[in-house]
Amino acid sequence: MTISLVQGSLTFPENFQLIVAMNPCPCGYYGDPILLCTYSSSAVNCYQKRISGSLMDYVVIYMQVPRLEYQELRDMRPKEVRKYCAVDEPCQVTMMITMHQSLANVNVWDKP
Repeated sequence: MTISLVQGSLTFPENFQLIVAMNPCPCGYYGDPILLCTYSSSAVNCYQKRISGSLMDYVVIYMQVPRLEYQELRDMRPKEVRKYCAVDEPCQVTMMITMHQSLANVNVWDKP
């Protein structure tokens, strides 16, 4: 699979997992409950549209991650992580299928 961008193109094997992350705006504070975003709504909208549609076609799961203080992150247990990173059922099914496919591919390579 080849993803073409203004700066060039990237070619990936057919079966890969791409994980991307971005701030909601250039300053990173759009929607933050504590710090105010310094950009206008139109600037935020323009920033968010910079991700090309062809790349977004390959994104299966979208998650918004809320602000957490360092102390909260450091002391979290797995159950608490799930509280902040809750995934609805369709996403869970997609993740499960993807995981099984990934494991199946690994197992194929392990066989003599």
